[in-house]
Amino acid sequence: MDELKAIFASNLIKLRTGAGMTQAELGERIHYSDKSISKWERAEAIPDAYVLTLLAEVFSTSVSALLTGEKEWEYIEKPEEKPVTYSRPFVILSTVAGIWTLCIIEFVLFWIFNGIHWIALLAGFPLSLITLLVFNSVWYRGRRNMYIIAALVLCVVLLTTLLLTAANGLIVPVICGAAASAAAGAALGTKQLQGAEKLLTWLGKALMKYLVLAFTFYLGLTGVLRGSADAAAVKAARTALSATLPVVGKLLADASESLVAGLEMLRSATGVFGLLAVCAAVALPLLRLGLRCVLFRAAAALGGVVAGERMSRLLASLGTVYGMMMGLVGAGAAMALLSIFSLMRTVTG
Repeated sequence: MDELKAIFASNLIKLRTGAGMTQAELGERIHYSDKSISKWERAEAIPDAYVLTLLAEVFSTSVSALLTGEKEWEYIEKPEEKPVTYSRPFVILSTVAGIWTLCIIEFVLFWIFNGIHWIALLAGFPLSLITLLVFNSVWYRGRRNMYIIAALVLCVVLLTTLLLTAANGLIVPVICGAAASAAAGAALGTKQLQGAEKLLTWLGKALMKYLVLAFTFYLGLTGVLRGSADAAAVKAARTALSATLPVVGKLLADASESLVAGLEMLRSATGVFGLLAVCAAVALPLLRLGLRCVLFRAAAALGGVVAGERMSRLLASLGTVYGMMMGLVGAGAAMALLSIFSLMRTVTG
């Protein structure tokens, strides 16, 4: 038995060294440790019949040859089967197709359960572009990253245009309808018109929230304005947006970091006076609407004592309408500014 161990050990060493393998590499081929290979080559043990068969296959010989005496070994490496590989464009296209398949499934599920189903489809664009950005950076050394980033920014700009158009064509008429219903209800005193006013007010607020939610979700998903903004400035912006803008202030507060980062970039490009000019252009319409909102609500409180219930309700409703318009104008201004900042980030790198 010891003689058989020695013969096998000698043959194994010749075959392994002739093939240019280390003990660890041979062990990996047959799923054994290098310690087991070392033990066999020191003639301390001999493997069982199954392992002998594996070794014979690795070295393209027979089990009997492994256990016979001296022989001039010639190792012939068996050609390994190449794994099935796929082209890079196929992998990229398959991944993007998978993303859109999941988005469509989410769209259908949200639609069935009365969720915000169209956000699922909007998410497909930035997710696809981010996927292309990752693959391009890994496989093509980022040679076309600028085009992909530009496409991400273009998505933000197009979404802003789409949402502002929807706000102008859908939300503004709803708000005006609420104001008209309030005026007619105050004049005629019918409960049907009061109900229509409440319905239109609720609808206008819901549409505004969905609009801002879609934009902030999309902006966070693309990450085109993600950067290191001053923490104190972000906190102040978050507080200011939440406190000053009715209906949508808390939702817009989620975009505070992007807004502050864009303002800092604008200050670097145009200076302090340029930043102040832009802020003034945005703030003046909001101040006018806010002042009218406050005046109508104050008049409503006073009208309840002087002019009667109908007039007080009308003034309160008009105050609510001006508050909604203030929130809508603020949301539109924030979206327009963030779109401009995204384009600036792309141009300046």
